[in-house]
Amino acid sequence: MTNYDVIPFVKSTLHLTQSQERDNRVYLAMIHRVLDTAGFYYSYSYDITHTKQRLHQLSTDNNGFYQLPLFNRADERFVWNSHLLREFVAQPELDQFCVPLLHGFISIKNITINGKLFTFHLISRRSWHRAVCDTTNGVCHYWQPDT
Repeated sequence: MTNYDVIPFVKSTLHLTQSQERDNRVYLAMIHRVLDTAGFYYSYSYDITHTKQRLHQLSTDNNGFYQLPLFNRADERFVWNSHLLREFVAQPELDQFCVPLLHGFISIKNITINGKLFTFHLISRRSWHRAVCDTTNGVCHYWQPDT
C-alpha cells in the first residue's frame, strides 16, 4: 500500500466532548501507525489468504467456493481487517467493498533455469492470531513458494 486516506464517518467533531476528542486522536494515531506499517497487501481478483494448494482443494470440494465474495472465502487467520469490516460484511450489497487485508511479504520474480523461464511467487502470511510468536508452539508466519 503506497497511499491511503482515513475518511471520517461524520464531517465534524464539534459534538464530541474533550475526552472523546482525545480518544478520537488516539484511535486515529493507532490507525495511521498500522497503515504506515510495511507489509500490508490486498488483491481484488486473487485470494492471497490461501495457499495455491488449498485454493485448488477448496474449489474441488465445494463447487460454489468461487461464487462467494472474496472476503467470505478468505482464510480468516490472515485477514487483518476482519474486525473493521464485520458490519459491512453483514450487508451483501457491500460485498465488493470488503477486501481482505493481508500482512506479510509477497515477491514475484522471473527466473531462468536451464533455458526455461519460470515465474516464482513467494507469499508469507502473518496470522493476526499470533502477531508475535508465542510459547505454545504457534507459528506467526506461513510461507508458500509457488512456481
